[in-house]
Amino acid sequence: MGKIMMIAVLMVTLRSGTAAIAEVPYWELCTATFANYNGGPVGLMVLPNGEGPPFTEASDGYSGTVDGTIVACLYDVWANPVVGYPREDMWLESVDGGMALCSAGSIADTDTDATGATTWTAPMSAGGTSEAGLVAMISGDAICCTIDLLVNSPDINGDLEVSLTDVSLFAADYYSGTYHFRSDLDYNGVASISDVAILASAYITRCP
Repeated sequence: MGKIMMIAVLMVTLRSGTAAIAEVPYWELCTATFANYNGGPVGLMVLPNGEGPPFTEASDGYSGTVDGTIVACLYDVWANPVVGYPREDMWLESVDGGMALCSAGSIADTDTDATGATTWTAPMSAGGTSEAGLVAMISGDAICCTIDLLVNSPDINGDLEVSLTDVSLFAADYYSGTYHFRSDLDYNGVASISDVAILASAYITRCP
């Protein structure tokens, strides 16, 4: 009788373990990409205080505003959608580490829905510069694939505060005669008076 009880307990444990595994994302099946955009690189200006433009107001670098919304789809090892995965365990990072994040500065908009999907549309709380693209991180692991979204900020040096140091860096770029993406804050292909205005309005902003 004792052996039968042990077998029964083992079977219940294994089933419970299988159910738990089914709710864990399987990295090779999960994806992250633009939700509504199929063009080239997208630029997004970010601010440490989270008051920059949303992803829906990104720029393609020449023709104007584009929808840079990012969508991630999570699946388990059996290709079932992972439902209700917590938003705080999903965030964006730059491939080269050039984007600096405030606490919870790039977490997903919502927990995953019935299809295993979540999005990023709300402004990020971040600084720094990255032209290498972003990756979606799920509980610390990057999922496929690199998203061609470039990030810059009036917080040019990425210390999460817009200060005189950033003004000096911007001025050096502005008068250099050479294009610098980090100072093209509206991502229109040139550092101009409009970028000066963005820098001025963002002065002394920092993480919430």
